[in-house]
Parts: sequence; structure tokens; C-alpha cells
Amino acid sequence: MKCRRRLWFLFGAVGLVLLTVQSRNTWLPLIASHLVVSDSLGPADAIVVFAAEEERARHAARLYHRHLAPVILVTGGVPIRSLEVLCQKKVTGAEFTAALLIMAGVPRSAIRVLPVGTSTYEEADAVRRFSTENRLNSLIAVSSPYHMRRVRSTLHHVFRGTPMVAQFSPAQDSEFNVHEWWRREKDFIRVTNEYMKLAYYHLALF
Repeated sequence: MKCRRRLWFLFGAVGLVLLTVQSRNTWLPLIASHLVVSDSLGPADAIVVFAAEEERARHAARLYHRHLAPVILVTGGVPIRSLEVLCQKKVTGAEFTAALLIMAGVPRSAIRVLPVGTSTYEEADAVRRFSTENRLNSLIAVSSPYHMRRVRSTLHHVFRGTPMVAQFSPAQDSEFNVHEWWRREKDFIRVTNEYMKLAYYHLALF
């Protein structure tokens, strides 16, 4: 009897593993798509771009040209080492994003550079301080798709108790592949890192 139970348990475990593997194209994309947060957008006081990815700047520029907000805030205080070598000076993520926005046709007068923050949390806190000082009440947050859930959680936390209304818009031309992220090393690292960072934020910061 015990031997029969063990055999049934073994067959069940093997069957579960096979079913999990064979259905991976159904459930694995859900893990990545959970990270993506996207709203139907309306007008706002400003667009916020979290540093420093080209796809984020391009997307923010398109939103600006749709007249969804009159100004764009760019964040990030971490120097970009490769640009330091080329430019022979410190170039922060915020400054890099600002340069990309200008190349995309956004006037310099519409860009507010906040060259501070070494993490999403610190960048969001810089946005909160700027928004409070300049009486901004609504924002459109732009980042890469895999980063959006952490952006939303962080902004909701730092703006708690304020009248701020935030909307969220992931970069539409991102190279991030939700449907096959586990097949690409870069996307696999992005997804696993995001879940670890989300866990850390909820345990230590929120």
C-alpha cells in the first residue's frame, strides 16, 4: 500500500512538472505583464521621465508633442561613465535624458532637470519636492514597461497625503518582450531584478 502511494505521488509530481513546462507560454508572460502599468492619459501639469533610457525619452517627447503637459521633469543623479569619457565631464542620467528630449524636438525651456537620485525612490522623492515647491497637482510618469509597477508604488507612497494625481505611461517602443522575456538574458535579468527590488521596497521603504 505504501509503495502504491509513493508511486502515485511520483506520477503526480512528474505530471505536474510536465504540465508546468508545457504550459509555460501561457503563465510565464503573466509574470512580466504584471510589472506593466498603463493608464488612459489625460492632460497633466508635467511629464516625469525616470532616468536614463533612450526609449523613455522618446516616449515622453511624443506625449509632450501631443500637448498632454507643458513641461517635462527629468530625474537621475548617477553619472553615465561612457559619456564622461567622451565628454570629459560628468553627465548625469537627468542631463542625458534632457539631451535626448531636445534631440526629439522638445524645447529646452520646457525641460526641468533634477540631477539627483541614485534609485527610483530617491528620484521620486526629488519629484515630490519639486512638485510641492511649484504647486504641481498632476503628473504623467514615464519609464520602461518592466519598471512601471515599482514607479507607481513609489510615487503613490511619496505623494501619500497630497492632492497629487499620477498617471502612468510605459514606453511604447520598448525592446522589452513581455511574451518571451525568459528567452532573452537581458529581459530575464530585468524581470527578476524588478521583483527583488519590489520586495525590498515594500519591506524596507514603504
